[in-house]
Amino acid sequence: MADARVLPVLHLIKPLGSLPEADLQVLADLLQPKFLRAGEVLYRQGDRGTSMAILADGILRLQWQDPRGEVAPLGSLKRGDFAGEMALLDPAPRSATVLAASECLCFELTDTDLVLLMCRSPAATSRLVSAITHALTKRIRAANEQLESIVRASAQGGRAPSQPIRLPDDAIGARPDSVMSRLWAKITGG
Repeated sequence: MADARVLPVLHLIKPLGSLPEADLQVLADLLQPKFLRAGEVLYRQGDRGTSMAILADGILRLQWQDPRGEVAPLGSLKRGDFAGEMALLDPAPRSATVLAASECLCFELTDTDLVLLMCRSPAATSRLVSAITHALTKRIRAANEQLESIVRASAQGGRAPSQPIRLPDDAIGARPDSVMSRLWAKITGG
C-alpha cells in the first residue's frame, strides 16, 4: 500500500497527473519513502546510481565537485522535482551530489522497480519516462545556454574556458547496459 503523501505529489508532475488513478496507484505502490535531515546526502557524485527520487517536501540542493575538489552549486529542487533520474536511464556514476537543504521527504524508485512498473502499467511507465525526458531536456537547454554564454564571452575577448569542452565518446548513443536498453530488449525480445 502506497504512502498517502505520494499521490498528491504525483499529481503535480504534468504527464503523470493526468493518468487514470489505477495507473497512478501502481506507480505510487512502488515508491519508497526516504526521510532526510538538513545536510544529509541523498546521492553522492561519483557513486553508482540505481534509483531516482521525487521530492515531496523540503528543498534539495545540487552541487558538483571539480577534480581539484572545489564545489560549485548547481541549483535547488522543490516539491514535485526529480533527483537522480539519470540513473534510471544510464548506469554511469552520478554526475552531482544531491543533499537536503532542509528536512526532506522523498519517494524513491529503483531501476528494478522501473522494470516492474513497465510490466504492471505501461501507461505509467511511458508517462514517467516522458516526465524524466522533459526534466533532462530542460537541464540540457539550460546547460547549452550557459555554454553559449561562455563561447560568446571567449569570442569577444573574455576569459576562455581553461579546457576545451568535449562530449564523451558515448554521449550520443544509448549504453548497452542501461536500464532503458534492457527494457527495450525485453519489449522487443532482443
